[in-house]
Amino acid sequence: MHRVFGKYSLRKIRDERRRGFTLVEVLVVLTIISILMALSIPAIKGLTSTAGMSTAIRHISSMMTLARSHAIAKRTIVRFGIVSAWEDDREAAYRKYGLWEWDREREEFVPLNEWKTLPPGLVFADHRVDYLRGSAYAREDGSSIRGDFLPSKDAESFIEEIRNDRVRIVFFEFTPSGGARFPGGEQRNILTVVVNGYYDSAGGGTLVDTDASNRDWSQFNIDTLTGRVRIYRP
Repeated sequence: MHRVFGKYSLRKIRDERRRGFTLVEVLVVLTIISILMALSIPAIKGLTSTAGMSTAIRHISSMMTLARSHAIAKRTIVRFGIVSAWEDDREAAYRKYGLWEWDREREEFVPLNEWKTLPPGLVFADHRVDYLRGSAYAREDGSSIRGDFLPSKDAESFIEEIRNDRVRIVFFEFTPSGGARFPGGEQRNILTVVVNGYYDSAGGGTLVDTDASNRDWSQFNIDTLTGRVRIYRP
């Protein structure tokens, strides 16, 4: 009796294995997987965007801190510059940035470090985007969104020759006293904002904001008297 029961059990297991899944069961599983993927993609995109913005904040604030510290330590002027036009590289505009220091011997500004680039999908806004006024920090303190804006299209700039390309760079400067100045500026603060978007070359280089909800940006305020950098998030 024991042997008969064992043979029956093994035969039953083999038969169940041969049966497999029906077409209906496979379709149901595929449908569930498709629904889960559709629901998760926006969340993944949101996490990626947030991670990119956090990376940008760290790098930009580190660069500004380095610029101010170097200006004080070396008793010189250090520029924080943003590319506004690169002759043969349209992707560089409002994405690449760097530092330049005044070289007394050469009597000119020279690069202090290598180019830095914002994470994909992020750019420096070339104007004061309207939704800043509706932010919680602006409602609490209206002065937080007042200041000279960089990189505005009419900001003072200088030209670099890089591999036979002419690169236009708009900038502000940190001074030996630790303060900051915006050439031609009259405000207490200097503002620069990083947003989700790109510049449409076919549309005249206009900013296309890809954050439909306008809920993810970073604003940097540089105090011209102290050089202090403050970061605002929505």
